[in-house]
Amino acid sequence: MLQQTLSSETQSDSATTRSLGSRRRWTLLLRRFGWALVAVLSLAMAVWSWRFLLVDADVLYPGATRPEAVPSELHFHGLLRESWLRFAAHFVFGPIALAVGPFQFLSWLRARRPRLHRVLGYVYAVSILIAGAASLLLAPTSFGGLVTHVGFGTLAVLWLVATGLAVLHARARRFDVHREWMLRSFALTFGAVTLRLWIGVFMASGHGFEATYQVVAWLSWVPNLVLVEWWIALRHDRRRGALAA
Repeated sequence: MLQQTLSSETQSDSATTRSLGSRRRWTLLLRRFGWALVAVLSLAMAVWSWRFLLVDADVLYPGATRPEAVPSELHFHGLLRESWLRFAAHFVFGPIALAVGPFQFLSWLRARRPRLHRVLGYVYAVSILIAGAASLLLAPTSFGGLVTHVGFGTLAVLWLVATGLAVLHARARRFDVHREWMLRSFALTFGAVTLRLWIGVFMASGHGFEATYQVVAWLSWVPNLVLVEWWIALRHDRRRGALAA
């Protein structure tokens, strides 16, 4: 009887171990897929954004030169002409941060190439310092009125603050807190991608561009930040649970 009980417990433990192993493998696969998707979207958007520097405003917004030009095309065409330096700073350095950001979350890079990780981190931070400052200057001129001015201005401030705190915690060697602020920072950086995705969704649904732009001035980054805060809180709960066990 005792032998049967021990055998049953052993089989149960083995099944539990296999279940946990399978769950961990799926979790790892999902994480890798998620990282790859974010990296591909980030790199693609970074390259696409540089078109503003390589192509003339008349080519990008041909409708702006016509008598029946729509307000949005007139606005962006004029912004490229009149605020080119601010626009260029935003669209040179913002995409650099977007392209570099995903690689800062690779654990093997931090472990095997710590110097490269630090260099890329400083490239990321300096790029956001320049692009964020340009964003603050561009926010009051954004298309869509006060709603977009405040939305993009708030994004710029939080972008600079989150990245600055990430750098400060890294320099103080508080690496767990540093990673959390980097997650927040990149959630805001990734707003460049989600902004275009949401614009596509709303425009495909038949909404006008001005109304769409007013919504995505907030929708492009607020859900990203909420999702990251949920993830950070979940990790804290798991750590507390592990310590209690």
